[in-house]
Amino acid sequence: MTSNPESQNVAFAAEERQLKLIQSYIRRRQARLKHSLAARKAADLDMATQIYDEGLAERDQGFAELANLHQEIHLNQQKYRDEWQEHQHLDRLWDNPYFGLLTFAFDDEPETGPDRQPAETYRIGLMNLADDADLTQYVLDWRAPLAAVYYEYPAGPAHFAGPQGQISGQVLEKQQAVIRDGQLLRLFATDEEVQDEILQTVLSGHAGPRMRNIVATLQREQNQLVRVDPSESLLVLGVAGSGKTAVAMHRAAYLLYRQPGLSAQNMLLLTPNSQLAAYVSQVLPDLNEAAIRQETWPEALLEDLSAFEGRYLSYPLRPASTARRTLACDTRLNQALERWLKAISSRLFVAKDLEVGDQLVPQSFLSSLYLDNYQSLPPLKRAEQMLDNVRDYLRQQGFQDFGAVRDSINTDLQDMYLARRLLPLYRLFLTDLETEDPALYRQLEAGTGQPGEGQPLDDVDVALMVLIKAALWGRSGPLAEEQQPVEHLILDEMQDLPLLAHQALASLFTCPKTIMGDVQQALTFDPPADYVTRTAAIYRGQGKLKQAWLNLGYRSTYEISRAAAAVWPASGLKPFERHGGPVNLHRLSRPAALLPCLEQCLRQQQTADWQQCAVLCPDTRTRDWLAEQLQPSQLASVFVHDSVRPLDGLESRPGGYWHLLSLDDCKGLEFDALIVIDRGGFPPELDCQPLSPEQSGRRWYVALTRALHQLDLILPPVLPEILQPLAALGPELVRQSAD
Repeated sequence: MTSNPESQNVAFAAEERQLKLIQSYIRRRQARLKHSLAARKAADLDMATQIYDEGLAERDQGFAELANLHQEIHLNQQKYRDEWQEHQHLDRLWDNPYFGLLTFAFDDEPETGPDRQPAETYRIGLMNLADDADLTQYVLDWRAPLAAVYYEYPAGPAHFAGPQGQISGQVLEKQQAVIRDGQLLRLFATDEEVQDEILQTVLSGHAGPRMRNIVATLQREQNQLVRVDPSESLLVLGVAGSGKTAVAMHRAAYLLYRQPGLSAQNMLLLTPNSQLAAYVSQVLPDLNEAAIRQETWPEALLEDLSAFEGRYLSYPLRPASTARRTLACDTRLNQALERWLKAISSRLFVAKDLEVGDQLVPQSFLSSLYLDNYQSLPPLKRAEQMLDNVRDYLRQQGFQDFGAVRDSINTDLQDMYLARRLLPLYRLFLTDLETEDPALYRQLEAGTGQPGEGQPLDDVDVALMVLIKAALWGRSGPLAEEQQPVEHLILDEMQDLPLLAHQALASLFTCPKTIMGDVQQALTFDPPADYVTRTAAIYRGQGKLKQAWLNLGYRSTYEISRAAAAVWPASGLKPFERHGGPVNLHRLSRPAALLPCLEQCLRQQQTADWQQCAVLCPDTRTRDWLAEQLQPSQLASVFVHDSVRPLDGLESRPGGYWHLLSLDDCKGLEFDALIVIDRGGFPPELDCQPLSPEQSGRRWYVALTRALHQLDLILPPVLPEILQPLAALGPELVRQSAD
């Protein structure tokens, strides 16, 4: 748009008229849908009445007619659901039908001139709006191929991938529209692929109880990742607040658009905890797509075992210790498992002479079948395949009544296995490991012991058992063979998975994947230096894998991001230029000053109109201690549900309130205002196991980057070594005070 005010006013008025035209079409479309919904409901009633009146359900000769009517009812109801959903989407769309305008001229069409068709302006929104009756395109879906130009190109030459190949043209103008409650508030041009003004406004807004869609502010590099070919897997590494999770959820919406046969029930999101799953649950519905299935990754592994042997449904599942998860990344354990699987394959089946009536099937024959004829099959699948060979052998010996003894022979063959259940085989692996490598065994079993029937399993146990099952039985279970199989897997916070867990997931899911993470945010174990390389190798073995790196942190203010980058330079965090107030450092002179200092921070931050706020403790032990200390005080009323307790819902309310969390509670979450209490701010008796500099650095990096706008740190008198870099930052970035 031109900068001439008069021209701007003319353009704004013209766009207001266009908005009204689009909204008018939406209402007309809704009216048609409403009429169709009423007709479908009446048709359902008519068909149900016909079934009842004609007694079709009770007449044998009416079976074919009854089946046809049931099929018609089913199809009619499916169309009713689709039309009702479209009606609901249009209701929401009326308030904000589009967010961008793209004026584009195709290279094979002249831009302007006598008797020439001018370049066309396309409005970009959440869903396609087109009137089939007069072929009018009102709004273009943000996932359409042409819409990619809006995100990726400034004014000038541009191209996009069309159905028949690359299509080129010229971007003549790009504009952003701010529409709220059906009213056009602003219209302005942008010459960049980054919509900076709207982006600044969005980032400066309040945190919500659920992640929002970012379709209006997708950045060029994010859009490219969203649109990676559906047949490829994608591994995105990125700093805190770079939009990794948002990219994954928008990619899910893109895949549902690009692949009409793909449904939300064919996609699965795996997260480290249920809080993160709840936080992202609204993104796809906000994009007018159904929510996809969600589980934590340990639950997904245990579900596979439970489908294989139902007893595991009743087994308690606990998180593995830091030491066990770290060991689950050790190549020694992986190699020991591979050696054992190779060795057990040959000794798992102990062939014996098989007596059938007066005939004898020799041990050597059965052993040869197992070791030679069926060596390509999983070991515990071989015996059932040997039945036909045993039948043929007996027939050659003159034995004909094989059918009468088939089941007993199958039982005898199965009994020749050393073990046929998973848990005994897992314990056999542990026993053999103790003999082969006692030191490695002691590391693996430290503080846990071998799991027994009904005893708790941790996620390292489950990952090892899934790998053993896959090797000895082959791939099976609901995650592999269910009626709605997983056709695309999304794995968020991949750095929380030890490498054995990645191997286990790869054994279950051979479909394309979208994998997001940041190794510098690993809290649950110490990842090895080659963690990313080895993780990529696991998934690259299943097909083409594209890797990408996002280093610009959009979440936090410039001041907060600078502080996080100073504390943990290994993060590679590059701050986005959105400024706020300095980070506040409060130094306690004594432990008794903790509650007064916390109260002061709360009072100061309550003057702002925050929606989501949190007090962050180092671990669950300090969190629970602080909860007890706050109960008798007036501060208790400041916290969620008028009591101080761990995270229980993320609903927001005007004026905001505070959550009391441990660091592990808040992975993937974000808050308008955050108070972080250092370990040194708590009584000495609560001090837990010392952390290495790397562990401490990663934990502080995660803690600081949960804050969007305001950050207060409550610290001991002597600044912890990991936080020393903060003292070197200027007062415009960090403000220090003492109680």
